[in-house]
Amino acid sequence: MKILAWIGLVLVSLNVIVKLVGTFTEGKTSDRVMCFISTLIHISLLYFFYIYLFR
Repeated sequence: MKILAWIGLVLVSLNVIVKLVGTFTEGKTSDRVMCFISTLIHISLLYFFYIYLFR
């Protein structure tokens, strides 16, 4: 189970980085807002994996 959590942590971390970059580089304001919202959602998943693995 820990191996799956590590894979999830890596994938979610990469997704957060991509979405965070998209928040600042997208062309339209609506795309920036959607990237920001998805960043917040993925940060909550990142927090879950972090707590599961390191506590």
